[in-house]
Amino acid sequence: MLSKHMLRNSTSGSPGLAGYADQVPKNVADREKWLSTNRDIRITPEVRTALEKWYGKDKGAQIKHVEAFEICEYGNSTKRSRSKEVISNATPLEPMKPIRKVAIIGGVRIPFVKSFKEYSRTSNQEMLTASVQATVSRFKMNGQLIGDVALGAILTFPSDWNLAREVVLGTDLDHRTPGFNLQRACGTSLEAVNLLALKIATGQIESAIAGGSDTNSDLPVVGPKSLGWKLIDIQNAEKFRRSSRKISKDPSERSEACDSRHS
Repeated sequence: MLSKHMLRNSTSGSPGLAGYADQVPKNVADREKWLSTNRDIRITPEVRTALEKWYGKDKGAQIKHVEAFEICEYGNSTKRSRSKEVISNATPLEPMKPIRKVAIIGGVRIPFVKSFKEYSRTSNQEMLTASVQATVSRFKMNGQLIGDVALGAILTFPSDWNLAREVVLGTDLDHRTPGFNLQRACGTSLEAVNLLALKIATGQIESAIAGGSDTNSDLPVVGPKSLGWKLIDIQNAEKFRRSSRKISKDPSERSEACDSRHS
């Protein structure tokens, strides 16, 4: 789809489309009427050249239909003037913004030790919190709101469902800093770095913290499913027995019990 901004402005990266400006009425009411009945744009050789410039030669050559739209359809219709930033975000055929370079500034880790020794009473959350807090202190991010935090571990407890956010809340970062968990065998930290680097490169966020943790010294002990099912059956049976005893009581006994409570 092509916005009328692109039809009217020959400097917007749309060679060959500026000639359609004469078709676009100046009056707002007339312009909206024109859009409702004259949205289709013929794909002339000039238009095809523009499409191939935006999408590349192969994809641009495959486009069969082009449509004009009013940029205000994507916002408050009372505001007819839109900034170039708004137009770029709302117009799919605008040239893409360049991908930003991303740098890893630094990192912190806790020491490696033998399994079942020094970390035998230390959870993934505690180790991650220590590492993230050390990172925050080293780079003077105390109290700062950063773009995102991605953390994860392979062997986790059910209570670790919100691991990254719990870690954030345990540090000196601004507590509004978002966080999300992820899990990839042998590659959790690297995957976290890749995901956040992509968000920075595309301009979604400015900075982030990525990391991961795993321990053999604080393993979640998991029993067979049959054990869980039996515990549920026992609980249900106990509820049934309590209900049965109440129902099976002699009416006079229930009456005496009521009288004793009210005496």
